[in-house]
Amino acid sequence: MVRNFALSTIICLFASTAFGGETLYQTSTIQSLLDGVYEQEMTLDQVKQHGDFGLGTFDHLNGEMVFVDGVIYRVKSDGSIQIPADNEKTPFSAVTTFVTDATVKIRGADGFDSFAKAIDPRLPSPDIFYAIRIDGTFSHIKARSAPPQKKPYPPLKEVLKTQSFFEFHNIKGTLIGLWCPDYSKGINVPGYHFHFLTEDRMAGGHVLDFSFTGVEVKIDYLHKLSLTIPHVNNESPSLQPH
Repeated sequence: MVRNFALSTIICLFASTAFGGETLYQTSTIQSLLDGVYEQEMTLDQVKQHGDFGLGTFDHLNGEMVFVDGVIYRVKSDGSIQIPADNEKTPFSAVTTFVTDATVKIRGADGFDSFAKAIDPRLPSPDIFYAIRIDGTFSHIKARSAPPQKKPYPPLKEVLKTQSFFEFHNIKGTLIGLWCPDYSKGINVPGYHFHFLTEDRMAGGHVLDFSFTGVEVKIDYLHKLSLTIPHVNNESPSLQPH
C-alpha cells in the first residue's frame, strides 16, 4: 500500500473519527531520527502522561527505550539497564495505554517473516496501527543498542556501524512492539518493530531476530495517531543547506 503523506494524514484522521479507538502518541518521525535529529523537547514525564507501553530512544541516541507496565527502561550500549530520570528527553518515541483487544495463540515463530505469516491474517485492518505484547520464554533473541552521540550528529546509518549486539537463549522476557501500516513510511517503521526486556529487567534491546514456541500474542488496536512534529536540529548533516 503506497500512499503520500497528505493522504496518510487524512486516513489517520478518518480512522480516529470512524472508529473512535485508542491512540498511538508519537514524538517526532522515524525519518527525522534517520536523518540524525537526536534532540527534542519532549520529556519522559510527558511521555508517561500518554501511556504505559511503547518504544523509542533518548536524547543523543543514548540507548534503546523499552516502556512496559508504566516504567521506562534504557538499554545502554554496554548491555546494562537503567531507569532514566523523568526530566530526560526523547527525540523519538511511540507509546500508548495498552489494552488487550485480541489474544492470538501461535505455535511459534522463527524470525519476523514467520511471525508475520502467523499474525498478519489475524489483524482486522491494514490501515490502523497495533501495539503488540508477548510475554514468555524465547528460544533466541538477537538485539542491539547504539552508543550515545555527540554533535555534529551523524545520520543513523553511520551510528549503527558502531552498535553493540546482544544474544539471548532460552530467556524469559517481554517483546514490546508496534505494527504500522505501509502508508506510515517516514512517520514510523512500516510492519513490525520490537524491543525486548528480560523478565528480571536486567537486559534487552532493539530486536533484530527472534524465535519462540507456544506463546500468546496480545494485540491492542490503535485507531488514532497523535504526532508531535519534530523541532529540527539544523546541525544534522542531512539537513544542512546545499
